[in-house]
Amino acid sequence: MHREFRKRLGNAKGVSEFPIVANVDIRGFSTWSLQVDSAQTGLFIKRVYAKLLDRYLAEARYFKPTGDGLLVILPVDEDRPKAGVRKAVTQALKIVADFPGLTKGDSAVNFPVPQEIGIGLARGPASRLVSGNKTLDYSGRTLNLASRLMDLARPQGVVLDGAFGTELLTPSVRRLFTDEHVYLKGIAPRKGLPIFYTSEYTNIPASAKQPLDEVKWGEGTWETKLRELKAIKIANFEMPLDAIPVDPSTIKVRVRHDAFGPTGKRLAKQWMGIDLTPSDYSYDATGGKPTIEIALGAVRKYLEDVHINEAWPVTITAVFEAA
Repeated sequence: MHREFRKRLGNAKGVSEFPIVANVDIRGFSTWSLQVDSAQTGLFIKRVYAKLLDRYLAEARYFKPTGDGLLVILPVDEDRPKAGVRKAVTQALKIVADFPGLTKGDSAVNFPVPQEIGIGLARGPASRLVSGNKTLDYSGRTLNLASRLMDLARPQGVVLDGAFGTELLTPSVRRLFTDEHVYLKGIAPRKGLPIFYTSEYTNIPASAKQPLDEVKWGEGTWETKLRELKAIKIANFEMPLDAIPVDPSTIKVRVRHDAFGPTGKRLAKQWMGIDLTPSDYSYDATGGKPTIEIALGAVRKYLEDVHINEAWPVTITAVFEAA
């Protein structure tokens, strides 16, 4: 496939279009994939891609995987967009509602799988890279916008660009969405833009509701090693933070360490790790001293599962927007 792509680049050209762009992301996939066998990961993602494309996104003009989701280009008549807009939103809502049971009944998927999915939808200009009658890729602001909106659709749900066309939706579907004004990195960092989101499923963080050039960031850092973690007898570790978070629910706690190859050899200037799930840490500000309480069992389990050298340094970092 990559060789054909390179061969076709020679006579490729850009064509302007006005499609609907959907960015679909399986929530918690990265953390889940570390807890199961790689064969299970591959089987699940293959089944999910097939079901999404066959059942909900069959009209897609173009699609490509994004690691734990899909980027999908959907058709819309730029002169009469109502049908395309309604179809895209309706199918996105169905995907969110159906996702927990998407692989239910599939005898091959006999193991626990992620239960939530987030979708960003945007409509506008995009550039299609074409060679002959084959589409090689899509690019443009609308694709970037769909990606940013998808990132807001947490823990799950659908987020629409404010210019998507909610006035074209049926009243019953329109009532499922709540409006908000957000600021997006690389898209609308200072002036922001309007969005609509599924309030039943989605929580827009406070950090997205103020200009990004006014954001102050805080953190907390702890340097340790697996052998030191094994020697600690307490269940939780209190890590001090250098500021008070604007919204404690948006704190991200990350475990990072040097990367290594299949033989265990350390790879220079490369790292790997995970973001802990919110259930593995909690915020506390008793006495005016902000701290994060981290479940050491979760950290130890991850490091043991990846078979890291017990003497290698491990960095645990909390990152958040500071008040």
